[in-house]
Amino acid sequence: MKIMITFCEYKGVDIDSILIDKYHNYITLNENSGLNGHGWRHIASYIGDELQNLYRLCVYEDYLTVEDHFYVALSIEEMNAFLNYCFTEYGIKKIIWKKLLTRLPVKSAKYPAIEVLTEVDNIATLPATYTEYLNRLGKQTKKHAKYYIGRIVRDFPTTSFLFKEGIDVTDDEFGTICAHSEQRIINKGVPYSRARDNKYRLAIKYKTGFGFFVKIDGKIQAGCIGHIVGEHLYLNKISNNVEFNHYNLGNVALLKLIETVIDKGVIYFHFLWARNVDYKSRFGGVETPVFDYTFYRKKCAAYYDQKVKDLLSCVIQKMKGNLSKNPSLQKIYRKMRYRK
Repeated sequence: MKIMITFCEYKGVDIDSILIDKYHNYITLNENSGLNGHGWRHIASYIGDELQNLYRLCVYEDYLTVEDHFYVALSIEEMNAFLNYCFTEYGIKKIIWKKLLTRLPVKSAKYPAIEVLTEVDNIATLPATYTEYLNRLGKQTKKHAKYYIGRIVRDFPTTSFLFKEGIDVTDDEFGTICAHSEQRIINKGVPYSRARDNKYRLAIKYKTGFGFFVKIDGKIQAGCIGHIVGEHLYLNKISNNVEFNHYNLGNVALLKLIETVIDKGVIYFHFLWARNVDYKSRFGGVETPVFDYTFYRKKCAAYYDQKVKDLLSCVIQKMKGNLSKNPSLQKIYRKMRYRK
């Protein structure tokens, strides 16, 4: 018996709750206007009267994007029905779906598809207690973890650690973390973009947002911004005042955050993107593939052109990964890329 899957515009009022609880879509929260002035479209799939999946789309002139569904489970039947609906309903030439932590069954797609592993998410699986977590770390990392925390408390007795729900994070607190992050990035010789900060500023106020702060003499000197969705934590930003670099204050903030969220029931700690980042692996992160997908109405010049571009992109990503293992080459690369 063939299962009938139907699609229609979703008219429910709990859109954000469904998107974040089921798919961990926290990036586009509260951005009601969509990207670049294009409004969001919310498409739902049903079997009978039962909601199966909800898709947040941004429709452009000849393509559309599916926005930040990190996790989604699709049958072959629903995937093909979804593609057919979008190509027919919107008259577009391609569908772009980025940053999926689950894979789509593209080999059975009715339409030409390109699957590319463009990124990794570094995910640490946390045990039941902080002591167990420390015992899982490498010998030197465990030793340094205890030393870093003990030293900062010894040298600055007023040091305090504060976890706040996102709704309670003030603009000044958020701005301080971003300012520390900007200074740290600039010191590496890399340009800093504030566009992503604006996205995080909007999303942080949602019920899943949080801020974690290290205060010395009442002032924020380090901290983290992110989201907790069920048993998953997504670390969007970690930073510290560069004046405290020799105290490894960013690592202190990270360790105390992990200690705090273990008690809150977090199991999966997402350090998020980038390959071969030392601190992410030292503190338990395991590189997990993240996939981008592009579906075309038919094979055409644009399809083959994209295949070549994606192949080159993968090569470049691997080269960057190799660069990250060699600090000297990394400095040369940054000077060449960002020279004025």
